[in-house]
Amino acid sequence: MTETLKGDNCTKMNNYFLQCLTVIYLLSFAFQSAYRGVFVSNIAASIRTEKTRIEGRGYIEFYYENYRPGDILIINVVSEYPGTTGWLINVIDEINLSRFNQGLSYKDLSQSGPAPTMRFLVQNAGKQNIFIFNKSEKVALVTYTIIGFRHLTPKETESLKSPLEGRYAAAKASFNFPGFDIQVVPCGETNAFSSPTITICTELVSYLVSRRQLGALWPIFYHELAHSLLKVWGDSRYSNEETADELGIALGFLLDPNARQNLSIMAAWLSNFDTTNEFLGRALFGDNHPFSIDRIKKLFDVILATEQPEIVTRWIRFLVPHMTKRMLKWHIDDPKSPIREDAMREMANRGFK
Repeated sequence: MTETLKGDNCTKMNNYFLQCLTVIYLLSFAFQSAYRGVFVSNIAASIRTEKTRIEGRGYIEFYYENYRPGDILIINVVSEYPGTTGWLINVIDEINLSRFNQGLSYKDLSQSGPAPTMRFLVQNAGKQNIFIFNKSEKVALVTYTIIGFRHLTPKETESLKSPLEGRYAAAKASFNFPGFDIQVVPCGETNAFSSPTITICTELVSYLVSRRQLGALWPIFYHELAHSLLKVWGDSRYSNEETADELGIALGFLLDPNARQNLSIMAAWLSNFDTTNEFLGRALFGDNHPFSIDRIKKLFDVILATEQPEIVTRWIRFLVPHMTKRMLKWHIDDPKSPIREDAMREMANRGFK
């Protein structure tokens, strides 16, 4: 992280709040530029979806080049014909495939199941050969999807982490709260968490890059930041997903120079989610996230609003008691701020004129 972003240095800045936001904007621009550059080739997920016919007791095979140890392959197979529910998937690297062809001992990765979504951790670098076997006697018409996630080097991870830490620094400049960490790590799934430590899974970033929806990372980050802030402030709503959605939107409007654009990208990303799977997640696993279609509607109500949306104003008022002195002064000095009077009262309550 650049020296400018360290908390102690930030507090010594003139026009502290605006300068922090300027740095965040520049980091955001740099990160978006990396998205278009060579670095993205190291983090982007590779995605392959194809419909094909597999004979009874038959198989299909194909391969991927240039994988590294620690990379992840997630393979899903869906059959359109009833009765073809037995599948075996093998992943074998070039060295072990050669040993197999020579009749020598070899190592491969294999999983089987009725309707498989299987996860493989690449062991050896290079070409990975994939075999999908139909164990049924019946012919199958299948759609298979393969997503490959890169295992990031420490340098690549740090390149992802720095912009997130920049956003965190802007939040620390704006609100009073006990500090917590930001992590960018492989999780084995496309997700993000808060505990209150915020964890962004590298698989999530990789997937967003592959979809050209990297801007959705910032609303996701502010959603997790909302969970974390509510938790460290002792608010009982910290685990409520709808609450985190709304507070996250407000945080974005306060701290993200491109809030509306990135919320639009977030809506596009949510449109990829399957409502049936979300319903099953609720019924079977107690997932309490709002349905994506409802989240999209709320996002567009905010994005298309001609004035500051009610959700944003309501949650910014909630944030006033937690704002730093400089953040309060920023709103007091802005005659158009919808919370100017709230900020003035809060300053008075703290004994400042």
